[in-house]
Amino acid sequence: MGYHNQRRKKRAFSSSLTEIPGVGETRAKALLKHFKTIAAIGDAEIDELRAVKGVSLPAAENIYNHFHPGGETREE
Repeated sequence: MGYHNQRRKKRAFSSSLTEIPGVGETRAKALLKHFKTIAAIGDAEIDELRAVKGVSLPAAENIYNHFHPGGETREE
């Protein structure tokens, strides 16, 4: 994949994360750098999300709830 296509793909992933309340560009980039994929972010538990620098508990809960609609917030 070419350089520009990779940048465009990352921007698309990042913008989908920024739709989550409490997640801006900086947190989205940090999450992608840590987990590498959106699927990995979606599979992460709250404590794993909190391990990412700059992700607060409320932001981690919002991210978790975004990927697990209808479920209760769960901490392990």
